[in-house]
Amino acid sequence: MFNSDLEIARYEGAAIRTVSGIRGQVKKAAKEELGNQPKKKGGKPREGIARCTFEDKIKMSDIVFMRAWASVEVPRFYNPLTTALQPRDQTWQGMKTVAELRREHNLAIPFNKDSLYKPIERKPKKFNPLVIPKSLQAALPFVTKSKDTPSRKRPLLENRRPAVVMEPDERKVHALVQHLQLIRSEKV
Repeated sequence: MFNSDLEIARYEGAAIRTVSGIRGQVKKAAKEELGNQPKKKGGKPREGIARCTFEDKIKMSDIVFMRAWASVEVPRFYNPLTTALQPRDQTWQGMKTVAELRREHNLAIPFNKDSLYKPIERKPKKFNPLVIPKSLQAALPFVTKSKDTPSRKRPLLENRRPAVVMEPDERKVHALVQHLQLIRSEKV
């Protein structure tokens, strides 16, 4: 990916990616003790080997790429326009655009109805509920069994009974009966 250690130093911290979509980051140039050994004693270690970290384990077949821009100095030249096709007393003009030519020659601009933007209308997706067969659910361990299905077929007693609004006297009698039942259960 790199040609020299100087190039690696320039792109330290740059985002890299594999073709399979695993993201990573350039850390620094690899040192000699990290497997970057020279081939023969006295030879120079190879340059351009970088240490990189990735979100996940990458395969040997993955291609790692980096989107980067490098500024390139473009040499500036001055080439005077010398042509015999245009008289010297006229100034040079650039080409006319298609719209200017149509206006100049009174040409009708063709209207393409397919080129207009239309709002995108998508129907909301309706997903089917997840259905696990009962034979598979019975084979599952208790920890992984689904707990969201109600185990009771009948509604609870509190849901079936209508709400009772008591008078103040009835509330006092009800509280007294509960206290007596508590005292009795404590004695027993």
